[in-house]
Amino acid sequence: MLDEHNAGRLYEYALDALLRIQRASRPGLLPDYSRELLEKELRRFPDCDVARQLRRELDAAQRQTLEKVFFDAPR
Repeated sequence: MLDEHNAGRLYEYALDALLRIQRASRPGLLPDYSRELLEKELRRFPDCDVARQLRRELDAAQRQTLEKVFFDAPR
């Protein structure tokens, strides 16, 4: 579990893993990551990640906050 004592270390591990994945990728191997794909994944987040993985349901206010943060931000 992420907490105030391990957050820094765990985020460092996560960023390191992302960098290793990025460095291992080669042009043409995977499709380019697009805004459309990102938006599709963000729309799945409440149901797939929160509900299924965390076994929690977001209320209307929480869903509205996510919608605002994910999709109303300047592009």
